[in-house]
Amino acid sequence: MTPGDFIFDAIPELYFCRTVSLKPFIRINGKCPGIFSLVLFFFAAEPVSGQLSMDTVWESLQQHPKFFFQLDAANSFVSGRGANAIGFKAGLDFGKKIRFGAGYYTVVSDIVEPKYIEKYDSTYNAKLQMDYYTTFVDYVLYDRGKWQFTLNNQFGIGNSYFWYYPNKESKTKTERINQQVIVLYEPALMGHYKILKWVGIGFGTGYRIMLMNNKEIDHRISSPIYSIRLKIFMNEIVNSIWPNGLFRKKPKTTEDVKPS
Repeated sequence: MTPGDFIFDAIPELYFCRTVSLKPFIRINGKCPGIFSLVLFFFAAEPVSGQLSMDTVWESLQQHPKFFFQLDAANSFVSGRGANAIGFKAGLDFGKKIRFGAGYYTVVSDIVEPKYIEKYDSTYNAKLQMDYYTTFVDYVLYDRGKWQFTLNNQFGIGNSYFWYYPNKESKTKTERINQQVIVLYEPALMGHYKILKWVGIGFGTGYRIMLMNNKEIDHRISSPIYSIRLKIFMNEIVNSIWPNGLFRKKPKTTEDVKPS
């Protein structure tokens, strides 16, 4: 991979989680949150026009990979209350069909609880948070015209905990309690529609499945995941301005070669 193969795919996010409620669509009889997301995911996992095949996968893996970096964000729930996931991922793109890589995410919830801290002999308001590292595989199911749909399978490992300010007045330092290791799996169906060559609308839905949860935290972390965002295709901008690559040298012409 040469420097000219670098892809910078920065995606600023516009969030609509405070104004758009998806609960009526992801809750059935008030007992099964995320059924809609799971049904949509497994339906999408079926082969689309024969594109999902080992021949296609093998052909893509034979192509020269390109590095990519992407800012990412999504919305979810913790015990039925809003929780925003913000992070990034990076890896290798094979033929704009398959992506492998790793990432890091922080989930900040709206859960705040009073916690008695024995060493300070006082009660503090503590906020629930989760941080985790991920490995993922993306597979482009459909890419035609202005539409693209991608299957994302992501495994993560990290910690969940409550954090608080031990000094209630200065609020410059935080401490953690109830911290334990967590393991999770997040299948999702993501897509976008290109409004212009450089700008589009991104969207997606999936589900966070806790394979190993924090026993010290009595909250439902497994949750539907959804996102609605403005997407800027930085790689298209870079390719338009530097068609030969951002760092690739311009090929020499016969005029540049001086006779010896």
